[in-house]
Amino acid sequence: MPQEVCAAIEEYRRFCLLAISGTQLAVPSDAVDQVWHLHLTFTRDYWQRFCPEVLGRDLHHEPGDAASSALMRERYAQTLACYAETFGPPPEAWWPSTRERFAARRRSVDLRRHWLLPRLRLTLWIGGTAALAAFILALPSPALALPANPLAWPGKNFLLLYIVLMALGYVATRLWRRALRVGPQPASMGQLDRFETALLAGGPQRVVDAAVAEMLSTDQLLWDRDKKQLVQAPGGAAPVEPVLAGVLQELQRNARPPLSPRGALSDCIRQLGDRLQRGGLWLDPDQSRRLAWRPMLISAGLLLFGAAKLAVGLRNDRPVGLLVILMIMTFFGSLGMALAAGRRSRAGEERLSELEQSLQHSVRAPRSSDLALAVALGGTGVLIGTAYAGYHRQVHASDSSSGGDSGGDGGGGDGGGSGCGGCGGGD
Repeated sequence: MPQEVCAAIEEYRRFCLLAISGTQLAVPSDAVDQVWHLHLTFTRDYWQRFCPEVLGRDLHHEPGDAASSALMRERYAQTLACYAETFGPPPEAWWPSTRERFAARRRSVDLRRHWLLPRLRLTLWIGGTAALAAFILALPSPALALPANPLAWPGKNFLLLYIVLMALGYVATRLWRRALRVGPQPASMGQLDRFETALLAGGPQRVVDAAVAEMLSTDQLLWDRDKKQLVQAPGGAAPVEPVLAGVLQELQRNARPPLSPRGALSDCIRQLGDRLQRGGLWLDPDQSRRLAWRPMLISAGLLLFGAAKLAVGLRNDRPVGLLVILMIMTFFGSLGMALAAGRRSRAGEERLSELEQSLQHSVRAPRSSDLALAVALGGTGVLIGTAYAGYHRQVHASDSSSGGDSGGDGGGGDGGGSGCGGCGGGD
């Protein structure tokens, strides 16, 4: 039996165990649901052997209700959390994020009349282009005919060389930055709270977003869809935690996201950074500046190399448009990497990786109680498909994609049950 088929059956068996042992309805992923559908077609095996002999009770498959899509998302998140507690982190291949789970739309296609082509991924496209350029450049015949001075090479050969150097420069920059992430000797810091995690993962703005997400999930803040702004819930008690109190102070200045980490909120974030720095997870300002700007010397050298060829091309009245585009890509790419370098030390990178691994189910399908931690690790994108998606769209106004919010939720059934969007149910 193929390995993928065995894995699908195993995930289905695990889901069935969760469905009959939990106190709430369990919701499967789309792939697991397809296995369940297939099993249900073998009615005698499912109802006369599997349910009574293996599960010890009936497990009904209920139809979905699109009006309860928010509830279904919450139950899917709860299912992933129970999975993590019982079996460990759920594999993403079988248990995708909430957005993917409820955005999938299957269609029947006649393969005799149509071809199916997967969408190209940007990283695959860039890597393939660089590999192709390296392969062409390594061909023996053109290489033997080229002069020793690359500035005297024909334009297309030089462009291929430049693309290869861009790829090598990217790798070298990443390695240099990794070497510079050596912070002070880490002290025992214990478990990070949600706001320390947010600062470690995404910087000051992530702390603000995590705090807002927590206050939205606990109804301390409300989202006004018409005005596209945050509103403090009437009659609510003032928050005790300094970060949450700082968010309310900033809300008095500006109710429309994104809220800025300034004033009292900035002081709170600075204290969070000091704790991370004492724990060896955060670099001091001087170290972070070196981390950001020193590796840009690699890009600067590549730009000087390109500028020399640009001068040769202009002097000889040759077209240089493609070279200019590549140089612009080099500059802004290296600048973007510098600005995104952050202040995490190597120990901080390892700690963040551990958190992402152990809490990946919370990011992929956050429960209401985990929303602040999910935003801390994954950013406001995890809000897509929730009642607070408007906050994400306002923070990232250029990202207008929040599709795939349809879906249903199944009702309860005797002896356990589960919901799935628009599926038939067993009786």
